Amino acid sequence: MNLTPESTFRACAESVVSFLAKANKSLQIAICWFTHPEIFNVLLNQTKAGVEVQLIVNYDQINFRQDGLDFSALEKAGAKIFGFPGPGLLHHKFAVADGKRLLTGSFNWTRSEHFDHVVVWDCSQTSMVFAQAFEDLIPECKVLNLLAAKPIRHVFFQQLHQPTLWSVQDLRKAILAGGKVWIAPFGKKERTVWQQCYTGQRHYCRAHPAMEQYWNRHGLWQKAAFREWLAWQEDQAKLQATARYCLKVKPGDVLIAVEPKLRLLALGLVSSDPETSFLPAYGVSRYVPWIKWPDDVIVPDPAILKPGRTLRRYSGSGLQVVESLSAITLRPNPAF
Repeated sequence: MNLTPESTFRACAESVVSFLAKANKSLQIAICWFTHPEIFNVLLNQTKAGVEVQLIVNYDQINFRQDGLDFSALEKAGAKIFGFPGPGLLHHKFAVADGKRLLTGSFNWTRSEHFDHVVVWDCSQTSMVFAQAFEDLIPECKVLNLLAAKPIRHVFFQQLHQPTLWSVQDLRKAILAGGKVWIAPFGKKERTVWQQCYTGQRHYCRAHPAMEQYWNRHGLWQKAAFREWLAWQEDQAKLQATARYCLKVKPGDVLIAVEPKLRLLALGLVSSDPETSFLPAYGVSRYVPWIKWPDDVIVPDPAILKPGRTLRRYSGSGLQVVESLSAITLRPNPAF
């Protein structure tokens, strides 16, 4: 027994493949997101070779999507596949091999590249603790055939964030650090959408229907993959607004939500990369904590409220807009 764990900070997928391939009898796996085809193929081959495979994954749009991994094929080969339907998020990333070897770390089994790590530990005692945690989790899950009739959950990444205290000064700092300011219009017919944005700490963008193809294929946001997908689209002109929202609007930018010709609604700080959306016709969203604009504060630049239907870059002084709020005592967003 090797009591010294082996740590990997690069080529994490290769470490997972090696770990799975060395299992002789059993594998118990609990993983948040699993979309990596090479890892899947090793797991499928191990199942066909007689290794007892049990797998728990989130039942969400990232794991279960068109062009995703064929978990039903893994199930037909003899593996036991469980979906975690919530509430909450299954955030585990571990595997136990033969009841005595453990793999864990920050790495989700996807092709997205982040600063991650994988730890492999040949320790029966510690492996048994994780194996027990796996067994304790099974009653909270359902096998795939029982989940097939249920709508797939949509995971949004604000679920990974706890509410934090922040102020108008944070918007000012974001602009001084290079953040752009964007006008996000909401027409009279979109008041319900705005209310969902505000209470849900999000911004929903009306995206081209083709964007659904990208999410079905990739699930998670990957800038390089999005650019490659975009290059293959025939009607580039119709995708310009969607591409601008995905590629030009960045975390650290400021959004000004307005009802054109009516009133300024709120200011928000873009705090995530693009994510999928569950609202019909709104194919992209971002995590955006909002600060409500007080009704009795004069809009510093009337041009903000000029007519417009799509997101546009604000050409005036973002600092002037933000500093108009700096001396105002604001009520917290009810979502907090």
